[in-house]
Parts: sequence; structure tokens; C-alpha cells
Amino acid sequence: MKKSIKITTLSAMLLCPALHAGDFEDWKQTVFTSAEQLTPEISASFADPDSDGRVNLLEYALGTNPKMYDANEGYAVSRDSQGRLVFEFRQPLYMSDVVLIPQITSNLGTVWTSGPTRLELVSSQVDSPGFLTKILRDTLDPASVSKRFVRLMADFDRDMDGLPDQWELLNGLSSYDYSDWNSDLDGDGRTAYQEFLDGTDPLTHDQPQPEVEIPSAPKDVVITTLEDGSRLVKWVDTSDNETFFEVVETLPDGTVIVLARVGPGQTSVVIPPSR
Repeated sequence: MKKSIKITTLSAMLLCPALHAGDFEDWKQTVFTSAEQLTPEISASFADPDSDGRVNLLEYALGTNPKMYDANEGYAVSRDSQGRLVFEFRQPLYMSDVVLIPQITSNLGTVWTSGPTRLELVSSQVDSPGFLTKILRDTLDPASVSKRFVRLMADFDRDMDGLPDQWELLNGLSSYDYSDWNSDLDGDGRTAYQEFLDGTDPLTHDQPQPEVEIPSAPKDVVITTLEDGSRLVKWVDTSDNETFFEVVETLPDGTVIVLARVGPGQTSVVIPPSR
């Protein structure tokens, strides 16, 4: 049965961003009157005065008009000949205080992810004065998923490290420290930036451990008692991924005693006589 791909309307995710002096404030002064700038319901970053489903911060990030219903301006969603989701959007070249990140998911109830392993870059070029247009493509095979959803996440990025200010605030990082994008607070081997792209917690060691194949048991075990009472234990190594061999003895009462441990690739050991 052929599966379909469902595409949702693009949306912005804003975590109550705080206003601050900078490019967004300059932009507000050019698009809103003095009276409108004093009315948060019209000019605040989370306001949507034209009711087109895009808040002012996203209108600013896309270079669109916050006072004109233009819900389809600045981006386009389609599919290529293989059925993969293709996402095109543009952003002003001058924008430096806001980060605009395309994200994708297969389930609206789970985390949103981004980065080149989820959305590969097809092209990025200046196609009009002051604007950069990017085209991204879903990396998943359409046959492997029944639905895919895309959105743009917009938030302030004071230190311009690619991480949204509110995300940094909620995850132990600083919105004024550019270098902390490369930090690894939970010690799981992934940077804060990678944790953000993956939708994981940078304060929790949540990197899955690699699966390890269990070594096969040795065979043809032979135990020879020597004249001094010591025992020579020999075996055939049937594995190439062991860490060590452990020679144990089980007593009549069920107690297990470790007699010796030898390194990988070894095929014999002498157990001294009991004293």
C-alpha cells in the first residue's frame, strides 16, 4: 500500500523571547508607528497583528511584512521526484540577532530535529539583493515513514552561536557566551549544538551505548593436573572480540570462585595448587 506524506503549515516556535536592543528593535521602528510600538499586542515579538499565523519575530526573520497577510511568502514546501520532502525558505542576509532553524519530525507529539542528517542542504544562494535562499531535502526514504512535518524555529540568538537564547537559558548555557555551543555538560560525547539539533537533553547523558556482540564461548576445554598439584587449563579460542577470559570453579555448595583471568587471544593458563 502506498504511503502518503502529510505537510503541515509552517509555524514558528517561540519560547517567550525577551525583547532587547538590536536589529529586531531597529526593524520594529521601520515597520510600526510610534503608537504601535507602544502596543505589545501589535509590535511585540510574539504578536501577530496581521493574523497570518506568523508572529513578528518570524516575519522579521523571513523578511516579510507583519502588517500584511502573507502566510505563504518566504517559504515553500514540495516533494521531489522520489517523494522526499523539499523545503525552501529565505532569510535576510543582514539578520544577526535571530536564529532561524528548519526542523522536521514524523510525529507532532515527539521532538523536532534538524541538522544535515535530517535535512540535507540542496542549495544556498543569494537570489535577490539582501536575501539568502536555502533549499533543504528530507533525508528519510518516503517509504519508511507515513507522515512528515516541517517548521521554522525562530528565536533570539544574542551570542550568535546558532543556539536559541531560550533553549540555552533552560539548559544550563549562556546566551552571552559564544563558545558554549561546543560544550558537553553531561559528558556523553556530544556538543550542546548537536544535542539541540537532535532534540535531546544537554544535561542528561542520553547517548545510547553501542551494541556489543557477545563473544562465543571457548570450546575443547581440557584440564590436566600436573605433578605439583597445579592444573593446566587449555582451550580453543572461537572468538575475536573478547576482552579477557575468566577461569572459574564451582564448589559443591554452588559457590563460584574466580581462579584466574587472562588476556584476549590467550588459550591456556596454569592454576597453582590450593594451599
